[in-house]
Amino acid sequence: MNLLVLGREIIMIRLIKIGLLFLFLAQPNVLSAQQNMLLMDGKEIKIQRHFFEGTRIRYVPFESKSLKSKYINRYNVFSISDSGGIENVLYVPDSSYGDPSVEDLRLFIKGEQAAMLYYRKPANKWSSLGVGAASGFMSFYGTPVPFLYSTIIGRHNPSVEIPDHIFIPEAGSEAFNYGYEKKARNIKIKQSLIWGYIGFGISLSTLVALSLSN
Repeated sequence: MNLLVLGREIIMIRLIKIGLLFLFLAQPNVLSAQQNMLLMDGKEIKIQRHFFEGTRIRYVPFESKSLKSKYINRYNVFSISDSGGIENVLYVPDSSYGDPSVEDLRLFIKGEQAAMLYYRKPANKWSSLGVGAASGFMSFYGTPVPFLYSTIIGRHNPSVEIPDHIFIPEAGSEAFNYGYEKKARNIKIKQSLIWGYIGFGISLSTLVALSLSN
């Protein structure tokens, strides 16, 4: 009788172990090691796996539960690193077109990333909001004003500004500075457009509401 009970307990333990194994395998984020895809614009995407399909890369985002694939042009990707940090650089410079070297482009991307982290100019938002609000009272004739304003302020690249307590060894190199300035300029233009048209929408809505009330 004791042997029968013992046998049943052993079977139950084995069934529990099998169930835990299936539960473990059902978790895609556990099954797949995290990889890192570094894009040309400085953004990074955490992925589970990737496949090369001609000029496209099919990948599964790391946080995906459904394992649904997404696609990206491989020429928009600088490199893919595996879970061990081993990097596979996809970018191949063409000297006949004057493409930057791998190291120069790496510095450029680091500059872009620094701009995304540290470029902060609230004054751009408020000035764009004010210009947009003023143009809204011109009715629809003021529609292009926020766009023109963003074009004007985007003519000059912002200078490299990194907090004093942050040390970036690459800062100061020509490629790094160029990447920072270009990304910061794009951020400034985008912010100006967004806040300019927010101001335009607010003032135009106010103008329409006042005209209807009369």
